[in-house]
Amino acid sequence: MFYDDDDKMEKRMIFIEPKSFDPAFHFATEEFCMNHFSGETIWMLWRTKKCIMLGSNQIPELEIHMEAAKKHDVTIVRRPSGGGTIFTDPGTIQYSVITPYEKGMDTKKVKEEVLAATMLQVINEKLKLLAKLEGRNDITIDGRKISGLAQHIQSNQLCGHGSLLYDTDLEILTKVLNPHEDKITSKAIRSVRSRVTSLKSYLNPAPSTEEFFQFLKKEWLDNSNMMEYTLTESDIETIHKIRLEKYANENWTYGKTPKFTYHNRVNMRLVL
Repeated sequence: MFYDDDDKMEKRMIFIEPKSFDPAFHFATEEFCMNHFSGETIWMLWRTKKCIMLGSNQIPELEIHMEAAKKHDVTIVRRPSGGGTIFTDPGTIQYSVITPYEKGMDTKKVKEEVLAATMLQVINEKLKLLAKLEGRNDITIDGRKISGLAQHIQSNQLCGHGSLLYDTDLEILTKVLNPHEDKITSKAIRSVRSRVTSLKSYLNPAPSTEEFFQFLKKEWLDNSNMMEYTLTESDIETIHKIRLEKYANENWTYGKTPKFTYHNRVNMRLVL
């Protein structure tokens, strides 16, 4: 839960489940919420089709095996937050929290005590597993990553989102996030690829991804006094406009690529 530092009163919380597997739609929904809700804390649970999500400053050619991504029909999108490139699919569960932002707010504290803590509470207390937040952005079990976190600020709102590897296809993940080992000099941020595992592999019996998704939703709604909000036709129309103009637009996905110098196998130099 999120509490105001001054009076410790619980803020109003809203739960939204966008009915889509399109990753661009979900990032557009986050932006819509940041622009149209004021004073509330918004929680979202969502899933995507096979997708690679680039961080805000990353270069696709450095982070992605493009031929493998095309072969496996993997969509490529760019999120507005920083952090590393991740792979998601219908076996991955995405979660978001949007809170009002004030200058000087400790964003790290919000990430640790709200975004990460809410997921850790379910994993540790309900599933009786031992997961923890390690480093800046990773939730791990037995030293292996099951979730990554990222944040960004826009319109006086702080958006944090995480990706839970519940039953993710780790074989495809390894293939599409394994680019050729060419020498690259870059001004952009390169991901540090972590060893990963799936949460489902620790559960016996193990519910399906949909069952676990609904379990998470019920836990949040029952124990956090959240009110579910259903997006209206007008909301969805606005979200689709944001989607088309930004997150599903190749200028956003590839046009933000920083300049880099690439040395190929025969040492021919190409400056983009």
